[in-house]
Amino acid sequence: MRKVMLLLILGLFLTGCSQMQTGNANPFSFGGSSDEGASLQEENIQFNGPQKGVVLNFRRGTPNDPINGRFGVIVDIANYMDEFVTVKLDLWDSTALTGFDSIKDAPKDVNPAIYDDQGRFFKPFILTNDLGKFEYVGVRDGSESQFFAGIEYFAHTNAEVTFCVTDIYGESSNNCPESQSLSGSKLGESNSRTPVTVRNVKKTHSGGGGSATLTLDIQISDVGRGRVVDFFEEGNPNKNIVEFNIIPQDGISNNFRCSSRDAVDQSGSHDSSAGNLPMQIQLDKGKSADILCTTDVDVDSALKNVRAKISLDYKYEYLTQTSTIEVASGVSKARST
Repeated sequence: MRKVMLLLILGLFLTGCSQMQTGNANPFSFGGSSDEGASLQEENIQFNGPQKGVVLNFRRGTPNDPINGRFGVIVDIANYMDEFVTVKLDLWDSTALTGFDSIKDAPKDVNPAIYDDQGRFFKPFILTNDLGKFEYVGVRDGSESQFFAGIEYFAHTNAEVTFCVTDIYGESSNNCPESQSLSGSKLGESNSRTPVTVRNVKKTHSGGGGSATLTLDIQISDVGRGRVVDFFEEGNPNKNIVEFNIIPQDGISNNFRCSSRDAVDQSGSHDSSAGNLPMQIQLDKGKSADILCTTDVDVDSALKNVRAKISLDYKYEYLTQTSTIEVASGVSKARST
């Protein structure tokens, strides 16, 4: 009997250790509600868009397919960025039937993405919007509907770059390449989670005798699968504007001089000489723009590291839609778009 009791105690101890070792290692719950972040693996929540900026999608099965009587509509909004965002939500349908109430410019506050205890991106924050139950009126056989949702929000992209400069005639010139490029994770995880990113920065430097000319060839890109929309008030001629700025940090005392063929002036005309900072850059959907910036740097040591901060401000739009759904009194099959 004593041996049996010892075996039972040992079994309970090992079971407890096993649960401790195989339990959920993630510091966040995979539950999900309108008040906390939800897992992308949660049943019926799916996001087919990019893991950039703020995206939205209709919850799977809402509206039900096909629509037969009352139906619900749930829209999930996911924020992949590390900052709080207020979006304006629009939602509408394509049918002439009555019974569904469209939404226009409804403000929704979305918390930042969730990071682990090491400061690494873990998952987006997901805000669930249950819009209630609806029922179309005057349905006839063959009636159809399609649902659309869109959000607009102001976004901010930051990227900090650090490069070496040296007197090209000095003893340390071999330790500092005249040309150097930064891209991807080297520009920071925060930059990689925004819909408009700093994609690449190429440095060149030249000069000697205690000073150097630092040139940065900067490429920004729309990677959010939405589009940059009007940043300024109505009536302003400039459309699809990203406000670009580069701010000297450690080791740089002079301001940058910048130019871009995608720069626009106050009248909305392209003007590569419109180089005042911040600079207005016109960025079309899915496109990239190049900005060339230079400054003079005092090289007061054999090898010097300098740092600059690149910032982008813009307004972004993201849209989604359902397939075309048949609306009828009997069971029918939806026709996809």
